[in-house]
Amino acid sequence: MKNYIKILKEGIQFNEVGYFVEFNLGELNEDFFISTEFLSLEEYKDIWLIQLDFLLTLNKSAILPTYIQDIKDIEFLRAWMIYLNHNNFYIQEKIFFKEDYLNISNNEIDIQKILSLNIEREIFSANGDKYSEWQCSYEDIRELYKNLFVI
Repeated sequence: MKNYIKILKEGIQFNEVGYFVEFNLGELNEDFFISTEFLSLEEYKDIWLIQLDFLLTLNKSAILPTYIQDIKDIEFLRAWMIYLNHNNFYIQEKIFFKEDYLNISNNEIDIQKILSLNIEREIFSANGDKYSEWQCSYEDIRELYKNLFVI
């Protein structure tokens, strides 16, 4: 198993309960913390499955959230983005700010709003700096789809 997101252990980081995980996909190998203060691990997994399915069947960019909190506590959300570009898949980390996901009518997080965004791959920042990105294959993504949040 080369492509997966694996639960390393349950824990606390910055006073938040969640899980330390290892994420491997293509060239990317990253350890990070998923907070479960707002979403459960099962909810993250459900979102990842749906997003990967969109990527594989509809060729739509996938948004894989890794950090979602109540808007009273934090000003941003983090996610891994997977883009398809000419039969190549690219992975970048993305930060979404309140205006990207806030439901103005009730001042609450609208997860569906962020998941429905059609985000184009950006290679360079406004300052001209190249964004960090990794490549993976279709087969890598299929394998990840089968190995989400394994123990």
